[in-house]
Amino acid sequence: MATFTNLSINDAWALNSVFNPENSLVQPKVLINPDLSYISPDPRLDLTALRQAEIAAIRALDCPDPSRDQIETAVGDLTNLISAHPTYPSAYNNRAQALALLGDTATTCTIWTDTSTAIRLASPPSLENEVSQLQGAVLAAAYTQRAKLLWKTAHSKPDLHVGRLNKHELEQMANLDFEMAGKYGNDNARKMGVLTNPYGKLCGEIVHQAIYTEFVKKPFV
Repeated sequence: MATFTNLSINDAWALNSVFNPENSLVQPKVLINPDLSYISPDPRLDLTALRQAEIAAIRALDCPDPSRDQIETAVGDLTNLISAHPTYPSAYNNRAQALALLGDTATTCTIWTDTSTAIRLASPPSLENEVSQLQGAVLAAAYTQRAKLLWKTAHSKPDLHVGRLNKHELEQMANLDFEMAGKYGNDNARKMGVLTNPYGKLCGEIVHQAIYTEFVKKPFV
């Protein structure tokens, strides 16, 4: 193991990550506590009924290659669910994932808004607070989907970039979202967080491309 002296903690960590890349794959603190109960953002919500409606809306998508009509029907059903219950975060998540299946650049803004809304509704008061398994699953899915969107946008044509953000800024935002998804239990996102940070990129373009191909291109977590 390489060791470094007379360096700041941050510089030492950076260099150690470069020369010992496996150290970057150490599992960070996971913010999931199985003993906690799900805290709804709106106590008036009937979570059991909403979950059943949500499952019914996306059931047709649980196949290797759903048709465009099936996807659009699911999006419509989820939109109706969101309209009736705008404080239910999981529906935004699933609509974003369904829209990603369409592969249309016109849906980029909606996917961004949906994932951001799911994160806002499901997040605890502090980002260091532990959450229940269900809440963590919602947050992990939303952060992962938003990270994929940001990463793809960073590597797309310039006219698809978000606002005035450049490629480097979009990559940084994606990296932070991958890391947050990892904290909420998505191990693949955690690994992407390593490979998309400035030090992890030095692990090699071949490894980076393999992960990108197998993980980022898949719309569902």
